[in-house]
Amino acid sequence: MRKLNYILQFKDIHKEDESSAGEKGVEIAGLVHAGCSVPEGFVISSQAFEDFFEENNLWEKIDRLLEVFDLSEGQDRIIVSKRIDELVRGG
Repeated sequence: MRKLNYILQFKDIHKEDESSAGEKGVEIAGLVHAGCSVPEGFVISSQAFEDFFEENNLWEKIDRLLEVFDLSEGQDRIIVSKRIDELVRGG
């Protein structure tokens, strides 16, 4: 896996970082920069998400699940959702 900064501190995030920090992360960072009282915090970058999914072949595993189940069926959606959750948590 590439060595990247996956953790972004609010104090280091700026408007141009929205693609990596997310809209909410940029909004909170804006409050920090404006001097508002905001607890110290951070966001996990979108690149961390992408790399985690790639490294663990999660896209492929999720695609296989989606091929097997009928997502128009409520019970199948529940099963698929739980299995995706297990895949992500298991890394």
